[in-house]
Amino acid sequence: MQYWQAVLMLLFVTCYCSTIGLELDSNVTNTCKVTLNKTSALFLAKSFAAFQPNFARLQLFFNNKNVNYTSDVILPFYWVWTFNSLEGLFTYLQWPLDYPVLSLGLLDAKTLPANHFLVLEVEDDNDCSLTIGEPESTKSIAEALKHFTHTYIEPNRNDKFVDYSYWCYRADIPGIAHTRAYQLRVYTGYPIQITKYVCCHTEHNLINASDNFVKCDGKEYVQNLESSVFPYMLGVLAFIYFPMAFMKASGALIAISTPMGHQDGHLDGDELDLIGSPAQEEYVYLDGSVPISFTSLVGGMFGLWKTHPVLVSRFRRIVFVCLLPCLIYIRLFLYHKYLDKEVTALFEA
Repeated sequence: MQYWQAVLMLLFVTCYCSTIGLELDSNVTNTCKVTLNKTSALFLAKSFAAFQPNFARLQLFFNNKNVNYTSDVILPFYWVWTFNSLEGLFTYLQWPLDYPVLSLGLLDAKTLPANHFLVLEVEDDNDCSLTIGEPESTKSIAEALKHFTHTYIEPNRNDKFVDYSYWCYRADIPGIAHTRAYQLRVYTGYPIQITKYVCCHTEHNLINASDNFVKCDGKEYVQNLESSVFPYMLGVLAFIYFPMAFMKASGALIAISTPMGHQDGHLDGDELDLIGSPAQEEYVYLDGSVPISFTSLVGGMFGLWKTHPVLVSRFRRIVFVCLLPCLIYIRLFLYHKYLDKEVTALFEA
């Protein structure tokens, strides 16, 4: 009797485990297959042939299915492309995120102009999903991008290394917001790396060179010192020497427009600026010559120094007081114009 009870119990446990396995298998979804939209690929290939870039920022559009992304991905539909040359991988992946602003456009010589895109087709299957940031989904997208490189870019480039392409998206560095280096960046602007590139690249079989495949190894690319720390140090030096340069320029401006009708009596510069006779035609300048400045040109062109000397003096002071805030506003404007999506994504991350 006990033998048959043990047999029945074993059968029950086996059937129960099989049922759980079927439920788990039904919840597992496959990764959707991604292919190129030929019309979009041909249009983008013409831009690559015209500009011959070594670096490109592209926006990806997906047809037929909604594409998700993991929480660490920043701007999931904006990918970059570059390739590995004979001298090694180009340094584009080691540039900071705000390189278009910091370089004043000087690094755009070998980059594809902005606002280029590529349309990808996703198979219309209810049993598959596509999530950028997951290894299998990222590799599926990279397979389609590899096909674009091999079929559309390489024939128009006299460079065999284009086939060793890298396709990357930006992701957040886990835990970076809780480090002291991040706090240093918030309060001093120190250029630590807060995002990283996650890349998939093309490799070739060592035995059969025509056999290429996609590899996503998750390697991180660290910002180089030339594009991050060095500009920051130059900015710190400029900030340190700005007060001295400001005082020197202010003294020069006072010397420019200070009339001295009587050289025996000692008068303070500010008093001279206010009580100078506007009707006096001959002036004695502190350096013996009449230098040129912005305020002296405006005042002399319209005759304001003779008619409204106090107004010209106040105008000069207002210009210098507003100079530093204007530089901050210009910087905010440049980041808003060229990096609006990136800055917004970092705040939302």
